[in-house]
Amino acid sequence: MKRIALFSLCFVITCGIGWYFGHTRPTIQKQRYEREALRKYLEEAEQESRMATAVALRAIYILDRGEVENAKHFLGETVGDYYRHYRDKGGNTNMIANIEKAAARYPVIAAEISKKPE
Repeated sequence: MKRIALFSLCFVITCGIGWYFGHTRPTIQKQRYEREALRKYLEEAEQESRMATAVALRAIYILDRGEVENAKHFLGETVGDYYRHYRDKGGNTNMIANIEKAAARYPVIAAEISKKPE
């Protein structure tokens, strides 16, 4: 009888240890991975926002000096850079279509997107 109780106790302990390492460890690793992915996403989003803000500030400074054509050229370069880089590399199709539509209306953008990729 004592052997059956000891065997049962060892079996329960072994099952508990197996459950701990088989269930909780992968769950913890998954949570770590998800936190790391979220942190990386937030860093990338912040970097994109920082870049957009830098472009906007530069355009505002140029416009403040009254150099409208210079501002158009500067913004056109930014649009052209995106278009040339992402047109064939899986960029946002709506953005690419909007750029092409704007190029039909604005010569500055048309000139920028027709440049050869660097």
